[in-house]
Amino acid sequence: MSEKVPKIAVLLAAYNGEKFIQRQIITILEQKNVHVTIFISIDKSSDNTEAIVDGLINKYNNIVKLDHNYSFGKASLNFFYLIKKVNFKNFDYISFSDQDDLWFDFKLKRATLILEEMKTEAYSSNVLSKQIDKDRTQLIKKNYPQTKYDYLFESAGPGCTYVIGIELANKIKYLIEKEWNEIKALNHWDWFIYAFVRSHNNKWIIDDKCTMIYVQHENNEMGANNNIKAIVKRAKMLFSSYWFNQSVQIVHRLKLTNDPFCKNFINLDKSSFFHLAKNAISCRRKLFDKIIFLNVCLLMTLIS
Repeated sequence: MSEKVPKIAVLLAAYNGEKFIQRQIITILEQKNVHVTIFISIDKSSDNTEAIVDGLINKYNNIVKLDHNYSFGKASLNFFYLIKKVNFKNFDYISFSDQDDLWFDFKLKRATLILEEMKTEAYSSNVLSKQIDKDRTQLIKKNYPQTKYDYLFESAGPGCTYVIGIELANKIKYLIEKEWNEIKALNHWDWFIYAFVRSHNNKWIIDDKCTMIYVQHENNEMGANNNIKAIVKRAKMLFSSYWFNQSVQIVHRLKLTNDPFCKNFINLDKSSFFHLAKNAISCRRKLFDKIIFLNVCLLMTLIS
């Protein structure tokens, strides 16, 4: 009996991506041993992104453009919109794509094989980061051991590495449809998905193999945390309570406010940060991040 070929919906959020989007779409179309359909939502753009996508649609029958005239303003809202609007009925898995990366041709098949072997529905992986003007690549390691509460304070890695089983995807979709006005205010769709999965006691696999090149350039909305500029940017967000506020929003969206751990930090007052400092080892995966988290929480107890 022949092996079943997985059917995968790839959700791609685009905005002013004329420099990169065609080559990225080609790397998705070249995925081996899977059937892909690419659903593209284009945030109202001022370049030739839409014309490029239309040209590819005329050439390939497995690319679908979502028709709308929205200006989302942020990639997260565009991805939430894709999850809300795309019908997952005929697929086995969903995946996500930025407009400017490069996928290795084994990316999706490897993910589905691991999910089947591990009997779970949520996957992500390490990536290689590459500056657009340099040949050198750098490992972005995300498969540090998961901790009890890491999902409340960070994502599983770049959302473009996520592959989600269809049953789980439909549960995520249902919540997004049900609470659209609240969900669309979140700034980190990939963090939210990771938090949803882990908070519902589902196992998440973070693969140690790199499955794609995460291309870095000046227009990245967030970018990889692999240089001084990116680290400083994230440190400023931490000290401004940005990340903590995002965490609290996710707690509310996932109805975790009565969870004993969450209940003790959602007010973001002095006692909240003391509570987080005591539990810092359980709030991040990477040792360096645990240390930063601890010190930020201790500082926040002094200034809150």
